[in-house]
Amino acid sequence: MPGIPRTGDFEGRYADLVLDIYNRISGGSSLLPPAIGFILDRECRTQQKQNELQNKSDGLVRFISRRMYENYLLNPLAIATVVNAIEHFRENSVTEQEVRQLIKVMQQDQRYFCRGEIPRDAQRRLEEIDAAAVLNDIFSGLSETRVVFNKVEHSVALTEWILEHCPEDLREIVDLLENALNGR
Repeated sequence: MPGIPRTGDFEGRYADLVLDIYNRISGGSSLLPPAIGFILDRECRTQQKQNELQNKSDGLVRFISRRMYENYLLNPLAIATVVNAIEHFRENSVTEQEVRQLIKVMQQDQRYFCRGEIPRDAQRRLEEIDAAAVLNDIFSGLSETRVVFNKVEHSVALTEWILEHCPEDLREIVDLLENALNGR
């Protein structure tokens, strides 16, 4: 599946054009393989907006079940392990419990949720929270602003740790990829 540098291109009046361009680039006699799908973060899209994009793409667009990929990375032990491996992060080690407590507090802050609506269920809060902002605030806060969350570098490190130590945390992503690759 080709990468999409700016998933916001799938918004608004240009969605049809963007989908058409991607289909043309990857179809026909192009050197690029045909697009078999686009997997996007849900972000704050309504179900109606998701359905519209799926229809416009003839089913090529799929959405992860959580707000964004980073929601799968909110594993306190993984975060503590990754930040403790960063040189000069802070003097003393970050604990799993410290990260867990920060996430718990952030789950009660409406700034991290679409339209300021905090889900009642704890599991839904973990799925709906702006996990990229949470990770940024955790990294920045715990390091006393010495380190900011780098989505590429730190997401990869967190993903690798999770794959090695608790791969079931990423089962939804694996299933989504398998279904997309198998045309289901």
